[in-house]
Amino acid sequence: MASLVSIAEYKVWSGITGTAQDALLTVLVNAVSMEIRRWCDRDLINGFELTARTEYYNGSGEETIMLREWPVASVASVVIRYAGGQTETVDATTYRVDSESGVLSRIDAVRTRYGVTSFGNIDSIFAAEPRFPDGFGNIAVTYTGGYDIANIPPDLKMACYRLIDLAYSARGRNFALASESLGQYSYSNGNPQATNAIKADLMRAYNSSRS
Repeated sequence: MASLVSIAEYKVWSGITGTAQDALLTVLVNAVSMEIRRWCDRDLINGFELTARTEYYNGSGEETIMLREWPVASVASVVIRYAGGQTETVDATTYRVDSESGVLSRIDAVRTRYGVTSFGNIDSIFAAEPRFPDGFGNIAVTYTGGYDIANIPPDLKMACYRLIDLAYSARGRNFALASESLGQYSYSNGNPQATNAIKADLMRAYNSSRS
């Protein structure tokens, strides 16, 4: 698992010199990287990293699927599993992917009107064809997605630095207490407002289920 920033990069940001804090910084950098991946609904091990991966999605009866690890470099295969175990490898000429957003779409999907009976009445619904059929984990997508770890976006790195700052400054505190006093001075433990603001910004920009 690669961290989203390196210890060397954080030292430049924070002005820390020497190696005395390296063990602590290793813990904080890895913990913050995993927390950001969790917030953004990315893979906890290699989220944001450019790598080949196979993921399973729930078909919703719609013509699109949002891939988790965008930007997407390439799609190797899309396989639909039907009830009874039959599988269908979707022809690559019948779908496309928007590399920046990670939206995988069936090409030339058309919404068709279907008549359905509801409490004795004839209603109609519009459904896309071709589409990804309803199911639980029935769509397997093998693709390469994520960022080259050397080119993580600057705003994502900045969020890492700020969160490491907060964790570094809070080390050793008793978080069972809302505040602590030392002589005539007092301070609040942690900074939930700052953390929540960073979390909100990250989820708005990078959460894979943002649509």
